Amino acid sequence: MNNHGKILFVDDNREFIKATRIILEETGFEVIEAYNGSEALKKAKSCCPDLVLLDINMPGMSGLEICRKLREDPETRDIMIIMLTGKESVEGQITGIETGADDYILKSADTRLLYAKIRSFFRKSKSDEKNDHIKIDYDSRDVYVDGEQIKLRPKEFELLYLLKTNEGKVFDKTRIKQNIWGDQYLTDHTVEETMRSMKKKLGSRSKFIETVHGVGYKYAEEKN
Repeated sequence: MNNHGKILFVDDNREFIKATRIILEETGFEVIEAYNGSEALKKAKSCCPDLVLLDINMPGMSGLEICRKLREDPETRDIMIIMLTGKESVEGQITGIETGADDYILKSADTRLLYAKIRSFFRKSKSDEKNDHIKIDYDSRDVYVDGEQIKLRPKEFELLYLLKTNEGKVFDKTRIKQNIWGDQYLTDHTVEETMRSMKKKLGSRSKFIETVHGVGYKYAEEKN
């Protein structure tokens, strides 16, 4: 059986884990179980899962706290997290997402929906790996080029983030100024100097930022 990915399943309900695990393993996933927060944090480090399925209503250390700790630890902060809950609450979903979860699903939902979301996350992860030369963490403002951290000034960071998260889309200087500097009056020279300084720090990967002559700039990593 092919191994589609490794999942750390965190829930104090052993029967729920058992029932869901059967389906996941039948479809090619490796499943690791954890029944409390401390066990989950240890296994997240030792087993290096690709995804954490995390019950929000855990006794002791809550799912939200586990999620927060995973995001704070450099060793686990990039692991995908899907929150599971038995209650449908918009406030709960917002809290989970703001804490660092990538998605949120009801336990009562059809198991096929959970499976579909998991497959979607793994497809996205594989796609991201193909375009992994420049990594951006918006919350911490960290930027990594081929695994090496670089330091960008605030406006340089915002410019790189704008272009990379809209890959293939061309931004003229007016739109860049509106997105990054707002209503502040600036000349095009400010954009050009910010772009020049940022590209210098990106080194050889600055080739991903293309100048579309007479129009503006775009980020295009795929063909490079």
